[in-house]
Amino acid sequence: GLIFPGGGDINPQHYGGDDHDANYGICHERDHFELELARAALERDLPVMCVCRGMQLLNVALGGDLIAHIPDVYGTSVVHRTPEVQAIAHPVSIAAGSHLERVYRATATTVQSVHHQAVGRLGEGLEAVAWASDGVVEAIESARHGFVVGVQWHPELDAPGTDELTLFDELVERSRLYAAASSPAPAGG
Repeated sequence: GLIFPGGGDINPQHYGGDDHDANYGICHERDHFELELARAALERDLPVMCVCRGMQLLNVALGGDLIAHIPDVYGTSVVHRTPEVQAIAHPVSIAAGSHLERVYRATATTVQSVHHQAVGRLGEGLEAVAWASDGVVEAIESARHGFVVGVQWHPELDAPGTDELTLFDELVERSRLYAAASSPAPAGG
């Protein structure tokens, strides 16, 4: 399995977008490498979890685009990142029947966000499965793959003792099952 982590913005040239004054941390080499890696992982149906930038990368890899700066489209009724670029907690709604609902065992949770961009048009085969109250898509899943989940929030930042690491646990379990199913049978046995 793979985790695509957070980080700087994806170059808008990859999704037909325009540069924005709020863009930061663009790295052409990382963009190219991770886009190719994501497409290769999807071709092999590897279990994939995407966090923040990783979710945006997954969407772009499958032909979707991004909202360049959330406040420009959705306003500021929900703060997704502090001016100091620190995580901020806010609630999200989760679609019933989604992988996330099964993992979280709930249709709502509070998450830690540090993002100023969001998924716009969904990439091929992706479904929105969680939203902030302002309408920003907070999680996506692939309808075509065994386990491909992207979350806009940072589950690794949640308080110790919460169930947030269960998303990582689910990736590990799905990866274990994938490896077992992909391993050749022992010879002579």
